[in-house]
Amino acid sequence: MTVVAISSLAGGGGALIAPEVARRLSLPFLDRAIPMETARRLSMDEKAVLEQEEHPEHGFARIVHLLAPASGIYSAPLPEMDESDITAHMVTYRAEEVRVVREHADHGAVILGRGAAVILADHPRALRVSLVGPVEDRISQLARLSGIDLDQARKQQYEADHLRRSFIHRLLRADPFDPKYYQLVIDSTKLPFATCVSIIVETVRSLEEHWALES
Repeated sequence: MTVVAISSLAGGGGALIAPEVARRLSLPFLDRAIPMETARRLSMDEKAVLEQEEHPEHGFARIVHLLAPASGIYSAPLPEMDESDITAHMVTYRAEEVRVVREHADHGAVILGRGAAVILADHPRALRVSLVGPVEDRISQLARLSGIDLDQARKQQYEADHLRRSFIHRLLRADPFDPKYYQLVIDSTKLPFATCVSIIVETVRSLEEHWALES
């Protein structure tokens, strides 16, 4: 089965483009489901994990200190932890999330974010897509999509891009902005979202024909 890993910079429109790609390809769409399933497997507080994934500025320690008391991995009350302790917990969490992404990839899916393009860099049937665009264009698009002013959008864009890069680097030791992780890079500020969807869908179909001939 084909898996499409879509990475979107702030203002890139990934939250609108990725679900439509999944609908057109009749594949499951996965975004929040990844951290939620990871949390369940580790008996962690699902709400805390989702908050951390969406707001990494809180620090991974927030997840650790909000773990479900019934966890078989962690004990409560939790002691004060230094950086090495937090890193160890983070490695445990991320290792499980990597397994979740890979398992879903093997059954076919469209995955938005979650470092999936990095995780699936060696997957034989993955199309890894990056939605990009000039910073000012992404800020304008973010403001329009979110109904906020340009100053708010500029702040959100900077924080989201910076935090995403640092979070993925810390967890996967990789730069999610490195073009080597993507076969397809689309400026989604210059092309209509419907066109972006069509490009991705047609690329998947072309690749599937190519893979079928190779098999």
